[in-house]
Amino acid sequence: MVELTALIGKLKGGGNQPAINGPIFSLLRTSADLANLATAGPEDSAAMLEALRKVERATAKVKTTLLRMN
Repeated sequence: MVELTALIGKLKGGGNQPAINGPIFSLLRTSADLANLATAGPEDSAAMLEALRKVERATAKVKTTLLRMN
């Protein structure tokens, strides 16, 4: 999981990339953070709930971007 998180952390949007890349990369990062919390310390539900909120916000940004692309 740590290696995957490190790889995902290197992904950046912007520049000449499609508009969806930034929000998708943010969703990947927040999802990886949640997965790391779940595997490292599943008893810390407060931290996982906060990480889940970040995933939900990132998901909303992906949805907004997709809707604007249509």
